[in-house]
Amino acid sequence: MKKVKCKLILHGSCKQLDWGIFESITAAKKYVRECWDRPYTIVKLKNQST
Repeated sequence: MKKVKCKLILHGSCKQLDWGIFESITAAKKYVRECWDRPYTIVKLKNQST
């Protein structure tokens, strides 16, 4: 399966934290499993063909 770049947004108790861009959705989910215990959002980024 093709890797899809994505942006991870963590939802804190008072505000949202833009946590940056990950190379794949799997990598973002792995990070969340290991380091975060609150809700989060993963936003797929559109491919930029060059």
